[in-house]
Formats: sequence, structure tokens, C-alpha cells
Amino acid sequence: MLLPLLASIEKNNPNAITHIYWEDIDVEIIETLQKTFTRTQWSKTSFNFSNDVTKRISSKTLVWELAAQENQNLDEWLVFLDADTLVIQEILPYLQAQQATAIFTHRDSSFPINS
Repeated sequence: MLLPLLASIEKNNPNAITHIYWEDIDVEIIETLQKTFTRTQWSKTSFNFSNDVTKRISSKTLVWELAAQENQNLDEWLVFLDADTLVIQEILPYLQAQQATAIFTHRDSSFPINS
């Protein structure tokens, strides 16, 4: 899912600064993606995510925290996207129209956190 996400960002938001935090993807796949998406920054994490699906899904908040800390001095929007997201239009006009410092999507289910 990472390949379609990166391609959709590059196509619809060509000026976006993209940073991928990854952990359990084969290094060969990451190296191939790095050759294709040369403007993307890549950071390998070592959170040792669980094989338990419930814990694994909620663990993404650890990566969000790391990314927020590393990018806290940005004067631009910081957007967190799951790898199963497709970006179908430019994001910035939507964000600029919001009067908020944080925006979350809500999902009415037993797992309401969604990015």
C-alpha cells in the first residue's frame, strides 16, 4: 500500500515534503522505493510492534509522537497518513480553510482513531 500512497502524494501534491517512518518492511523494498521517490525522507524505527492486531494498530500513535517531536518547529501543516490512504487532490487548500490546530477523522466503531 505504500507505493500507491507515495505515487498519489507525488501526483497530487508535488511540493509536499514526505517522510516515511518504517519498521517491518524488507530493506530491499525500501531501497527500491528510495530510488523512485528521491524527495521522500526515510526513517527506520525500532518500536518492536506487537503481532497482536489491536496493539499494532494503536501503536501508530508512538510513530505520530516521534514525527510530531521531530517536526515541532515547522511553520507548515504536519499531516499524518496511514499507508492505506490515497491522496486524490491537493491537500493544502483544504487545510488552509480550517480554523484548527489539529484535525482528526472520526470513525464510529470500536476503533475510533483514524488518521
